[in-house]
Amino acid sequence: MARLTRRPDCADNALGRLAMTRLQLPEPNPNVDWRVFRLQQFIDRREGRLGWRLTDACRDLDLGISAPHAARLFRQCCGLTIREYTKRKRFRSATKYLETTPLSIKEIAANLGYSTPADFFRKFKELFHMTPSDYRERSRTASRCENLRNPGTSYGLMPRDA
Repeated sequence: MARLTRRPDCADNALGRLAMTRLQLPEPNPNVDWRVFRLQQFIDRREGRLGWRLTDACRDLDLGISAPHAARLFRQCCGLTIREYTKRKRFRSATKYLETTPLSIKEIAANLGYSTPADFFRKFKELFHMTPSDYRERSRTASRCENLRNPGTSYGLMPRDA
C-alpha cells in the first residue's frame, strides 16, 4: 500500500479555522426580533462597511425605535454590539476578498471603506497577527494543498456528467 507523505508547505487548514473563530457571527435569524433581523441584513449587505449612522439606519429601515434602543436590542439578541458585529463582518469580507480575488490590498481596503490602506493593514495585523499579504499567501498554499489532498473536488476537475 502506498504511503502518502505530507508536503512540507502544506499545513493544516489552521489559518481558516483561526479566521473563522475570531470572526464568528450570529446568523441572521428571522425568528428573533424583526428589527434586529433587518439591522443584520443591512450590515450584511454593506459587508460591514462603515459610513452610516445608526440613527439614519433606524429611520431608513422603518424600525420605529431610537438608535440607543436598537443598540440594546441588538446586543440582547445577538450577544454582540453593533460595532463588533460590523467589525467582524468587515474582516470576514476582507478574508473572502484576500482568498478569492486578485484585488490589491489597497483596493480591498478601499472597497471596505478604510480611509487608508495603512489603517486596514494595522487592524488586520492586530486581529490575525499577520499581514494581509501573508494571509493571502497562506490561504493560497492551503487551497493548493487541499486540492492535492482531494483531487477531483475542484470545479475544474469535475467530470462532465457529475
